[in-house]
Amino acid sequence: MKLKVIQLLIFSILCNINFLFSSVLIDQIEKESILIETKDENISYKDLLDRIKIAPLETRIRYYTIDGQKKTLELMLTEMLYSKKANEHKIDTKPEIIKEVHKALRPIMNHIYFEELFAKATKPSENDIRKFYDENKQKYTEQQNLAIQHLHANSTDIPEILELIEEGIDFTEIVEVYSINKVTALKKGIIRDIKLNGFISGIGIDEQLTKNMIETTNNMALLQSLEYSNSDDKEIVNGPLTTSSGIHFYKIISYQPQYTKEFDEVKEEIENLLTQQTKRDFYRKLIPELYARYKVTIQDDILNKVFVTIPFDQSTEFLLLPNMHNDVFLTSTHPDIEMTLRNLGEVLENPDVFEGLKYNEKNIREVVLRNEMEARTLYTAAQEDGIYQQNIDSPVAKFTRSALVLHDWYHSIVAMSVEPTNDEISLYYEENKKDYFIPKSRDIRQFVSKDKKTAQANRKIMNNLLKTNDIPAINNFIRQESLYPAFNGVIFNILQNGIIPGEGIDDRDEVYNAKVWKTKVGTLSDVFKNKFGEYVFFYLVQERNEDYLSMFDVSRDIKNKIWTKKIDDYLEQITNDLKKEYDVVIHFDRLTSLLTADEMFEAANNALHNQYYIEAIYFLNQIINEYSNTEYVYDALFMIAYIAVDVYNETEEAISNLQELIKKHPYGLLNDTAKYIINALKTNTFDSNMIFQ
Repeated sequence: MKLKVIQLLIFSILCNINFLFSSVLIDQIEKESILIETKDENISYKDLLDRIKIAPLETRIRYYTIDGQKKTLELMLTEMLYSKKANEHKIDTKPEIIKEVHKALRPIMNHIYFEELFAKATKPSENDIRKFYDENKQKYTEQQNLAIQHLHANSTDIPEILELIEEGIDFTEIVEVYSINKVTALKKGIIRDIKLNGFISGIGIDEQLTKNMIETTNNMALLQSLEYSNSDDKEIVNGPLTTSSGIHFYKIISYQPQYTKEFDEVKEEIENLLTQQTKRDFYRKLIPELYARYKVTIQDDILNKVFVTIPFDQSTEFLLLPNMHNDVFLTSTHPDIEMTLRNLGEVLENPDVFEGLKYNEKNIREVVLRNEMEARTLYTAAQEDGIYQQNIDSPVAKFTRSALVLHDWYHSIVAMSVEPTNDEISLYYEENKKDYFIPKSRDIRQFVSKDKKTAQANRKIMNNLLKTNDIPAINNFIRQESLYPAFNGVIFNILQNGIIPGEGIDDRDEVYNAKVWKTKVGTLSDVFKNKFGEYVFFYLVQERNEDYLSMFDVSRDIKNKIWTKKIDDYLEQITNDLKKEYDVVIHFDRLTSLLTADEMFEAANNALHNQYYIEAIYFLNQIINEYSNTEYVYDALFMIAYIAVDVYNETEEAISNLQELIKKHPYGLLNDTAKYIINALKTNTFDSNMIFQ
């Protein structure tokens, strides 16, 4: 797929932008503007922005569109209303919830605390960054890199290939017809990331071919400053060249000579690296200071009984030591830091963090213990130094508390109140029994040979084996002689639908399927050709009559379906009731886009680059929705149409979109390309390579 052509045409030619987040647009927002009103609590634009800021960085940009803001606002309203309902049950005061809140907030508060302390520390200076660059330039040296289109040829085809090249026939077409290299031919001869060190992907080690490529690149000085250029120099086909690996033709697509990045190019990267190193050094110094502050001490005599004397595979083995559960092995002047053996067992049992670790290894237990000691000590200091109190009402803390309360409310109140009854499950089964129908099916044991003579000989042998019903001998014969011995030749669950399961992407084989349903149980079929031209015979192992899955088999599935429906209905009813009770008014009309059209294009470009096509289409659609009266709509429509055909093969949708595009924008820059695509799709000659060229 040549989505690069779209990127080049639209992003480089039309937009010519660099992505910078729209701080200007955010600054223009009236942050005190009320977006949701209730009788006792409101949600402002500032609240919405604060909530968006805690979204994962990689997806946050989505929520700055109007669509993303609406979804976030709806979620915030739902949480606010459900929290009011949860508070009726005093869930936020339950001891186990308070414990879970502290557990969830601890890493958040520890991070904030550490960052505030580190903010006062000395950061890497300009001289430090420059010195690191001068001493480590080799780290910022990009090796030479070559990309070619390659044809591995037979000697007998050389005259024809040379004639076609001379006629100007597209090299891609020549590669598709004449290449004998299956690896490179799959990619139309394209080989990338050639380091010119003797090894060539898809070919192997070939010093002579590499030497020729080096000479070619040395003679093509223009390539040193061009990437993906249409320069005629880059269309020259080199060859034929006979080397130890065969006969080669190739043309250079791109070449990047070795170069060292300038200081300004890597300054930010080095600064981040040195900052992280400084952070690690600062942390290693901070922890002992805090241990001294709280007099944190490990009682080795107690701990060694667990870590050395008593081997165990999982922390539940602490149950073997009931008399030691409350022994304090980590002492401190602050009770929140102290740990008993039971506390250590609880940490080791945490599946979210330590699942799969070998707890019987002493060093693993020590790592777990060290992390827990550091976290407890940091959290205690964060609370004593006021960081916890300063940030307890921050958006991330509020969200964390709300999420835990709502999670408990959902499972302890909502889910349990709508649990399906046995009568409901039984009624659902009877009303939807057709969904659990099992059609008649057959199992066969097939034998596949390359030629008819071999197949007929094997059929005679198989016929004799069947007479003795010697299953081990039959299985052994299939494993040794059949082309497809997997599952001892058995193909399961063949339906009367023209399909033979397991025959690849297209399992349809009408002739084969018909023979399966004409053959009697326990008898051999005749020898015939399958759709791949192979010679096959089989015998029918068994037939299963049509039936229904029992209610016992599907009761869990039915229960989940009923449960989901009842919960959805319950929550919808609660939501509507609460909106009325609290006089909710939503002002979606006060929302404004926090991304410029340029920024949305760049977001789409980044998504395309990473092959996140759904994400790219999302941002392009937001451009159409939010900037409907601008020239950007034309480019977005074209890109959506192109992705539809080149990625998802949605021909009709692409044609319709492109025709509408031309109709609305008769003088558009990309109309000629759009017309070419429409014609190619209608005549079934669409080739993204031609568009790219």
